[in-house]
Amino acid sequence: MKNMKDNRLGEALRIVVENYIDSGKSEGSRKIVRKYNLSISPATLRNMLFDLQEMGYLKSLHTSGGKLPTLKGYKYYIDRIVNNLAPKGSIVPVFVSGSDSLNSVMSKISSWLSEESNYLVAITEPDVTSLKLKKIDLIRLDKNKVYLIFILEYGWMESDIFNIDINNFAYLKEVVKDLNRKYKNFPINDIKDKVINDIKQNRMRCSNLYNSLVNLYDKLYKNKDGVAISGIDNLLKMKEFNENVSSLKSFISLLEKKELIANLLDKTINGADSQIFIGNSVIDLPKNTSVITSSYYLKDNMGLISIMGPSNMNYKKGLRLVRQAAIQLKWFEMRYEENI
Repeated sequence: MKNMKDNRLGEALRIVVENYIDSGKSEGSRKIVRKYNLSISPATLRNMLFDLQEMGYLKSLHTSGGKLPTLKGYKYYIDRIVNNLAPKGSIVPVFVSGSDSLNSVMSKISSWLSEESNYLVAITEPDVTSLKLKKIDLIRLDKNKVYLIFILEYGWMESDIFNIDINNFAYLKEVVKDLNRKYKNFPINDIKDKVINDIKQNRMRCSNLYNSLVNLYDKLYKNKDGVAISGIDNLLKMKEFNENVSSLKSFISLLEKKELIANLLDKTINGADSQIFIGNSVIDLPKNTSVITSSYYLKDNMGLISIMGPSNMNYKKGLRLVRQAAIQLKWFEMRYEENI
């Protein structure tokens, strides 16, 4: 039996995989030879594909039908072909600005990635508790309502609305002014208890402010394990998922519970900056599903950008997109640092 040291077999496998990715269906040897203008006969290609099938890289749904990649075939294609390619394709123009807030940058990248890939997008949100406090602001909305805002490095913002006594606004403004004087440019992690304790001392006049600050801290700490998901409607359009709603529901449930992302993050930390996972190479990843990831860094904290779709997804394009998404975030960080 032949083995994959035969370069011709590797090339034949590449053609079958990419043809299936492009067309979404298996095609016979004669059609593939014509389509790709190959210099071999249909009979020669047919024999090569039979060899690949015997080796477990291809499978046949029908005796006389064309061949489809197996999980083993996809893995070979990714390990030996896709992962060894230098990033290609047009460079995406920068669509984020150094004056943007980090919240809006994450939203822009998620939307762009979802639209360009037509797959589901999951991005781990940065650990904002390591960022420095830049400002606490208190804005009056009407006689009895105020808007409390935390502004952190990179423009990250969290806000809360609470009710106040009509005559207490000026006093609360002075309290917030004092908090800014004491704690500006300190990391959130370092000042959480101090800020809360400061307000506790004036709790009689600051009870609503105290509760609002606690709410804001809760939001910031929840972001440590946050995963922003977009493009679920993209999965619903795919035959592989819309014909199996239970599989789609279990997949989304895994994302929301964070187990899948945590496992991906752990694997990425121990591997290359960009990686591709197929099927059960990732814990609980549904059958015939693939994930393409790229890591990003913000203030030395690592996050993950990923797109998820069927196993016949376009790996070359997907790998290029997640890498370029990570570049957008790095560009934003550099421009922000230049502007401060």
